[in-house]
Amino acid sequence: MNTLFSPAIRLARRFHIAHKVSFIAIAFAIPLLIVVGLLIAEMNQGVRAASEKLDALTSIQQQEKLVLTLSGLRSLQHRQIMGNKELSDSIRQSEQALAAFAENESTKAILTTLQQSIRQENIKAPALFAAYTKAINTVREQQASIAQQSKLSLDSDAMNHSLASLSLQALPALREKVDVMAARGAAYIDSGLFEAGEDVMLNSLSMQAQVDIAQLLQTSSTLKEHDAAFAADHEQIQKTSELTRRFFERAKDEVLASVNQTSGKEFSEAGAQVLGALQQTQQQTEQQLTGRLTQEQTALQLRMLEIVAGIIILTLIAAYLLVGMYLAFSADIRQLTHSLQETAAGNLYDPVSIRGQDELSALLRAIADMRHGLSQMVENIRQSAQEIDTIAHEIHQENTDLAERTASQADSVQKTSSAISELTSSTQENAANLAQANAVIAGTATQVQEGLNVMRSAIESMQSVTHSANLISDIINVMDGIAFQTNILALNAAVEAARAGQEGRGFAVVASEVRSLAQRSAEAAKEIKQLIDRSGQAISRGNDMIEAAGSSMSTIATDVAQVSALIEQIAGAGREQSAGISSVNETIASIDSITQHNASLVSEAARSAAQLESEAAALSAAISAFRPASEHIHQYENPSVYGAMKKKPALAGANHNSNPRLA
Repeated sequence: MNTLFSPAIRLARRFHIAHKVSFIAIAFAIPLLIVVGLLIAEMNQGVRAASEKLDALTSIQQQEKLVLTLSGLRSLQHRQIMGNKELSDSIRQSEQALAAFAENESTKAILTTLQQSIRQENIKAPALFAAYTKAINTVREQQASIAQQSKLSLDSDAMNHSLASLSLQALPALREKVDVMAARGAAYIDSGLFEAGEDVMLNSLSMQAQVDIAQLLQTSSTLKEHDAAFAADHEQIQKTSELTRRFFERAKDEVLASVNQTSGKEFSEAGAQVLGALQQTQQQTEQQLTGRLTQEQTALQLRMLEIVAGIIILTLIAAYLLVGMYLAFSADIRQLTHSLQETAAGNLYDPVSIRGQDELSALLRAIADMRHGLSQMVENIRQSAQEIDTIAHEIHQENTDLAERTASQADSVQKTSSAISELTSSTQENAANLAQANAVIAGTATQVQEGLNVMRSAIESMQSVTHSANLISDIINVMDGIAFQTNILALNAAVEAARAGQEGRGFAVVASEVRSLAQRSAEAAKEIKQLIDRSGQAISRGNDMIEAAGSSMSTIATDVAQVSALIEQIAGAGREQSAGISSVNETIASIDSITQHNASLVSEAARSAAQLESEAAALSAAISAFRPASEHIHQYENPSVYGAMKKKPALAGANHNSNPRLA
């Protein structure tokens, strides 16, 4: 369907609404004008047909006068030829009257033919009568042709058709029979002679007249039944028919039966009286027909005027409604366009006026609802954007501070790792020197072996106690140093974990465990101090025993024992220190790796926080282009002009307290 109408759709989209409405009006007006034109043409044709019928009837009436003159002259000349010499003046007057009809070309031709026929010398009465009859028949044929061409004799109206049949056929035919009977009957009465077969012809004529009278009465009765206004004419036709019937009854007596004869003049005058009555009846019938044709013509003209006036009124009403529809439609379109332009410009408080109930009004109402919902959404987004901007700014500052402190901590841990590495190298060198000193002491110990054998029990006791005391002292020193450093590191890690918030929980747990280990080391140191106190008492007793052993070996034994004990203690402490330092070095290396990773994560978090702050600022700048209705709603006394300005539920997920930092 769209493919079929796509050219029309593309063409329609190139024009404005006014042009489209004009095209629609023209598209409807052209067929309407064509139909109206055809209707008016048809009605005008009916008016012309009625006018042609009236003109034809007028022309037939003019020719009917010619027929009357011809028939009168025929009767007079026939009687003159049959022996009546008193009709010369009447014939001369009739011939002068007939000459007046020679102005018409068609009539002139008929009269010329007639004159050529009757100018013969010694013309007989039948030939003269036949010549006039032929001329009369020619005129009758012209009348019939005029009636047929003008559709007068073929009128679709039954009343008009019957009236035309009476005035053009029935009455003229009956008049012809009366005229023939009057002319030949009067001639027979005057001369007493019939031509060959004339009596039979007149008898047949009389019988045909009786039939014509009956048909005339029947047609008149039918007309009276159809139209009560024909009652007066019907009475006239009845009277004329009765007069005609009595005339033919008289003709039977005086002409056909040759009884009760009067004179040819009286018989002709009686025929003239009947002819006058028939002519009057025919004229009344023609007047009736003329009146009906005139009424029909007037009614058609009036109907045509009414139709034209009605079409003009309907066209004006349609144009008024079409202009009203266009103005309403264009006003709604302008309102819709203005509303969409204002919405596109960020103006969400411009009111939408809705005054109709059609589809465009529904669309405007939907636009108003959309703008109201969009205004609420913009308000929610604006509030959320402001809160996000604030939170992002705080996170950015905190991450920046944390990144700086983490970088500082990573640098400190790296320096500590370097110091531990140097301490490990120094401890290994001390271990090598102790090994060399141990070899020297071994030689010295051989020399003083004999003296030491005496002091073996005391020395073993002293060595055991002294060795334990020295070992514990060294361990305590190492543990105190480790506990102190660990406690400092754990404290810093706890502070940084607290600042890191949710992301530093794991680091806080490690710091807590390290602090716990430092506390346990401190407690062990306290216990060792107590052990040292008890060892001091034992050392005091050993010293008493050594002083009792003798002064000779005291110096050497003391020196050797002290050196040997010191070297052994230093070697043991060096081994333990090396193992402890290696463990601490591994721990520091692990802490350095974790710290470097944390520093990388904190830097990434700082960059993300900066990007979040930038995006939040961009969102705030973008949403600030919209002006929601709440900023200017106080300008409107009736909020209903903005559409459905009713409270609507907040958009899904638009909870401003969903952030735990804001809760």
